[in-house]
Amino acid sequence: MHDEWVSAFRFAFYGMLLLAACDPGVPPDDGDAAVDDAAMDGVDAGPIDLISHDLRIIVEPSDDGAMLVAAMEGATHSIHMTMYLLTDTDVINALLHAHSRGLDVRVVLNRTFPSGTPTNDDVFTQLAAAGIGVHWAPTQFLLTHEKLVVIDGREAWIMTMNATTSSPTSNREYLAVDHEPVDIRDSDAIFEADYAGHDYTTYAGPLLLSPVNAQARLLDLITHAQHTLDVEDEELSDTGIVNALVGAAGRHVTVRVVVDGTGLSSLTTAQQAAVTNLMSAGIAVHHLSSPDVHAKAIVVDGTLAYVGSINLTTQSIQRNRELGLVTDNAAAVSTIGSTIAADFAAGRAF
Repeated sequence: MHDEWVSAFRFAFYGMLLLAACDPGVPPDDGDAAVDDAAMDGVDAGPIDLISHDLRIIVEPSDDGAMLVAAMEGATHSIHMTMYLLTDTDVINALLHAHSRGLDVRVVLNRTFPSGTPTNDDVFTQLAAAGIGVHWAPTQFLLTHEKLVVIDGREAWIMTMNATTSSPTSNREYLAVDHEPVDIRDSDAIFEADYAGHDYTTYAGPLLLSPVNAQARLLDLITHAQHTLDVEDEELSDTGIVNALVGAAGRHVTVRVVVDGTGLSSLTTAQQAAVTNLMSAGIAVHHLSSPDVHAKAIVVDGTLAYVGSINLTTQSIQRNRELGLVTDNAAAVSTIGSTIAADFAAGRAF
């Protein structure tokens, strides 16, 4: 399939990725910036070279998060964690136990939250009192919404799932257990930069990193769809992403979308507009309330899949710290694809 794509576009496109960086003036989600559809017409998308191969996918709810805790308990050298919300006692105890065994345990936690939601204040105090290196996330991001655990420098858990009790028991979540050496190296380097409060504003590796390269990488993935495109996302509202999905449908790609909710009125104004635009283009959009859709996943042609913390919103893509990946691992893609298909079938049309 790659032989059909033009190599000159590849170099031009990935040169653009090197220049992509956070724009602090980006408006919130209800003011998404649109993609120029005319500019996309006739574009022969270059090959996706920046992909991850050596990984497996865990789907929640399935094991109540036990595999993550077991992996942390099995650590022998280090646990590095970046987490939006950390409240699960088993995960916290695994961190404390690892520290008591003399491991290098360090944590970056998100500090600011929407009004009326849980915070990390108590766990920050608890970890610090135990002597664990815990830092608040850098303030240049609106939120650090990333969910990452790097264990012993040998595997990176890149997840949609927060380390809370309800996330693995009530939510649709995808956990990528990544053994790709470059992914482990890069995710840990991103952790180290955020832990130290250093800028990390350019990145040309395989991971999807908000606010650096996520927009370009996600649009590139969608543009590559030739036959089918399945999307499952908690908060789909970014106009650029919506336009890309509409453009795919216009190329006669079969597009299916699953979002969280109990109906159109349960969505935000921006989400309602996105769903309406998708349906107007003939795209099937279903909502699912059980399990709660906290997923952020895309499957293209049954051969490539995105999974990570990045919601398909402008805030998530351009203003938050987020992390994800694209994989061509056949088993992983099949697992994500079959789960989205089952959730689509279980959901209801708007």
